[in-house]
Amino acid sequence: MSQFFALMPIKGVTAASPKQLSYSWKNYRNWYSLAYVLLTFIDLGFVLYKVLHGSITFNTIEPIIFHISIIIVTINTISLAKKWPKLMCYWSIVENNLPEYNSQYEKRRMAQKIKMVTFVGMTLSLGEHLLSTISVIHYSNFCPITTDKDPIKNFFLYFNDHIFFIFSYSHWLAFFGKFINVLLTFSWNYMDVFVMVISIGLASKFKQINDNLLNFKGMASGFRRGTRSDFIHNGSFHEAVTPALIIAQCFCLMPVRGINHKTAKGLSFSWKSFRTWMCLIYILTTLVDTCFTINMIVKSNVDARNIEPLIFHITILCASVEFMRLAVKWPGLMRKWERVEGGLPKFANWQEREELASTVKILLFVLVVLSLTEHLLSTISAIHYANYCPDPKHKDPVEAYFVGVSSQIFIVFDYSTWLAWLAKAEIVLMTFGWSYMDIFVIIVAIGLSSLFKQLQRHMVRSQKQYPSESFWTTSREQYRSICDLVEDVDDAISGITMISFANNLYSVCLQLLKSMNTMPSVAHAVYFYFSLSFLLARTLAVSLYLAEVNDRSLEPLKLIKCLSMKEYNTEVKRFYRELSTDLISLTGLKFFNITRKLLLTVAGTIVTYELVLLQFHEDRKGPTCVLAS
Repeated sequence: MSQFFALMPIKGVTAASPKQLSYSWKNYRNWYSLAYVLLTFIDLGFVLYKVLHGSITFNTIEPIIFHISIIIVTINTISLAKKWPKLMCYWSIVENNLPEYNSQYEKRRMAQKIKMVTFVGMTLSLGEHLLSTISVIHYSNFCPITTDKDPIKNFFLYFNDHIFFIFSYSHWLAFFGKFINVLLTFSWNYMDVFVMVISIGLASKFKQINDNLLNFKGMASGFRRGTRSDFIHNGSFHEAVTPALIIAQCFCLMPVRGINHKTAKGLSFSWKSFRTWMCLIYILTTLVDTCFTINMIVKSNVDARNIEPLIFHITILCASVEFMRLAVKWPGLMRKWERVEGGLPKFANWQEREELASTVKILLFVLVVLSLTEHLLSTISAIHYANYCPDPKHKDPVEAYFVGVSSQIFIVFDYSTWLAWLAKAEIVLMTFGWSYMDIFVIIVAIGLSSLFKQLQRHMVRSQKQYPSESFWTTSREQYRSICDLVEDVDDAISGITMISFANNLYSVCLQLLKSMNTMPSVAHAVYFYFSLSFLLARTLAVSLYLAEVNDRSLEPLKLIKCLSMKEYNTEVKRFYRELSTDLISLTGLKFFNITRKLLLTVAGTIVTYELVLLQFHEDRKGPTCVLAS
């Protein structure tokens, strides 16, 4: 990654052995890095020239400090690149002299941790740079430097003011300046990511030695001291889903008590609970807001676009009611889930116990952050529109923003600050509920799939020992208990699943239709295409994760097909017959089974509806006042 941005010019970084690493002054990577240093020096000269011809303040010194820091970092990375091949060869020798890892998980752990740190660090850096660019775009359009109406020119004039302080404006120079800025920004963030990655690598070597010493001590005495990792996870779905339920209750969903309890026995539901009353109030306010939306639509022209807020409100209202119904059943459902887990084979190690909880946490974090980013971009887009196309009745930009996002309310009532903030809080709750439907069904599907996976692992390990007929009887009964649980879970969440699929299908069709319109501004375009990409990815994730339940349920069939004739018995044949005839999958209110084939059906449906909608499509260029300003 660093070499894309002119850092660490080393050959052979993708090679399997550090012996293939090398550094050469004649290498094109090195010339790329040296050219980058030279261009940074030139850019620093432009900044110094502008500062010396103006007033020297803390704000004007900041870009000088920034450029000098990047130059020092780049020179140091080139110096490090010369030493890197020998350093990595020595690192490899040290690793070869260390004790062997105890499992495949320990071998992968360092690489997984480095990938996660790099992904999170660079994603947040990209988000920061994106927001910075949006801020500059908004400011340059709102307060243009020249009388020229071209928004792109105003953006580059503001962004590269130190360059165009000396030279006349030209597009190639503007894009070149932006390219240098991207490289500088990456280098600025890469410093921290790189030292964190090196620290993780060094710490992992000490941990490898420490783990070996603990194991040696355990072998000598017959037991070893338990660590926090041995007890932090019990492998249950109740434990894994707890963070998702905590977040849901912050947004008035799933009012179940006792979600922090270690076992499902502590779960309960009560209509007198504070959580329940908050959820009921939220459902009531959503119903009232839906009525206001219907009133707004009735007073305007009804078409595919105008009914979008109504569909959104009805979807959230139905989902909230379904989550309330599910909360009533949740304690009993989790107790049965816990009984099924107790009847399955034990986990082989603590890594398997923590796998489910870790997967759910990572997925929850990624999807919630992306949902929050989408809402943030939506807010920025709405603020941009409110500033450029203010209502003549509302000169205050804050007031114009609130009236714009809650127009269905202020058609009926006069504007007031408390009502505006109340409406904004309702929008935040509904937006989260809209995304949480998909997150929740994905987490439940992962939990069910993990049960089949746990049984499959045990069967694979036991197959090498030529299992007896009683083994196949026990495995079949365990498999049947998981299938019964899938049916009970499907009865409880199939309504939410149906709403999720219907909502995603409608949203994808509408967003694809909107993508053919001309975007009124860069802020609108950034928000729209991020929202569309996130929606498509979320729809695909829901389909694949829910289909995985069906895929996992068929895995024992592959195992049985590999048995020899002498290993076949009555129980194996009975197990094989059940696997071949039963269709185990989640459904959408029993209307359709969610398998991998459904994904093609959904894609075909989207294409069909899109072709129909295209016949009635008219390009809407957006607010004309934006184009005129």
